[in-house]
Amino acid sequence: MTKNCSDTLKFISTHVINKNIINEYLKLCKSGDDVILCINNSELHIQSDFPVCEKNFYGTKVKCFLFDENIHKKMNLPNYCYSEETDNFGKIQWYNADYHFYYVKEYFPNYKYYWRIEYDVYCNGDSYKPFFDKYKNKSTHLLITNFCGQLKNSEWRWTHNLDWIYDWGGELYGSIFPVCRLENSAITYLYQKRLEQAEKFKSQIGNKNSEWTFCEVFVPSELMNAGFKCNTIGGEKINAVKQYFQGDECFNTADNLLYHSYKGKYIRKTLKLAGLKIKWKEAVRKEIPEEKF
Repeated sequence: MTKNCSDTLKFISTHVINKNIINEYLKLCKSGDDVILCINNSELHIQSDFPVCEKNFYGTKVKCFLFDENIHKKMNLPNYCYSEETDNFGKIQWYNADYHFYYVKEYFPNYKYYWRIEYDVYCNGDSYKPFFDKYKNKSTHLLITNFCGQLKNSEWRWTHNLDWIYDWGGELYGSIFPVCRLENSAITYLYQKRLEQAEKFKSQIGNKNSEWTFCEVFVPSELMNAGFKCNTIGGEKINAVKQYFQGDECFNTADNLLYHSYKGKYIRKTLKLAGLKIKWKEAVRKEIPEEKF
């Protein structure tokens, strides 16, 4: 294993490969620290003898981490979504976005901090450096978008059907997951909690009044109630645009802000119900071709 160049690893989580994602990877590399593309390879089937590899996409050498069902099974992580157990690997990854931290730490174990950025986040600038510079001296265990307190069974649907696990009078917390940083020990703790809770949830499968805890509630709630230090990214605001987009066609000038796409009225409503103050920026929908490698 090569020696770390810094104490921080940054990774983009994606299940598709296109030019936009590679452009974001290059911008991320300009921010300093070590960078990888964390790829759900269950559908892309990128050929490699090892999960950690270097691939050439659109003329760019990219350091990749390829995960799939085999790595998932090796780590004994459950296949739970809502009230069910499912074989839909893509659905599992969406519902349990925190799993990506566990996969990555298993293969890159010696970093202090791990930043996860979703594939549909866009940096409206030449580099992510101005964004990360705001947080490089923050020593919190969790930095996440829209970290906030929540009430059980509020209008935000992810606070529903959690009595099976949160029946002890602790506090619930919420977040939005497009950009998140976790500290090494926090990842270890969350991984163990997922395994522990998986055993308890077995008896709840099929019960519509019990749901596996969604990542945006699980991560902040478990860490806060265990005494970890948590904080929000960007105050209470998130920048949002419609759909996934060609960034350069949507912005006339760079503002060095990060933008996250939303997909339809449901997501917009969900963000509002989460208590999120949103800066909306309209973007024109344009299909982006996905390619096989």
